[in-house]
Amino acid sequence: MREQRPNKLNSRQAREVADRLKARRQTKETLSAIAQDYGVSHATIAYHEKKLPPAIRFKPVPRQVDEAEVLRLYGIHMHQGTVAQILGVPSRTISRTIARLESSP
Repeated sequence: MREQRPNKLNSRQAREVADRLKARRQTKETLSAIAQDYGVSHATIAYHEKKLPPAIRFKPVPRQVDEAEVLRLYGIHMHQGTVAQILGVPSRTISRTIARLESSP
């Protein structure tokens, strides 16, 4: 039979666990290690982790490319991948730029 661990934390421990779980996003510490340190079950730590707000994710700034340069290179090569490689940007950026130019009046 496996060892029974308590599943309750007092308020001070709960705050410490919350701080440690926030820091875990950078340190990649396992939930099991945190549970062992506090002498509680893995499920208890997982429960406290779910109560935390999600990590803030910032959207990357879209790449800006010179539309005239894209048109010039696309006119020469007629291939979005080649133009993207020359300009050093993702081909999706080139595709969106060309689509935007085609749809503008």
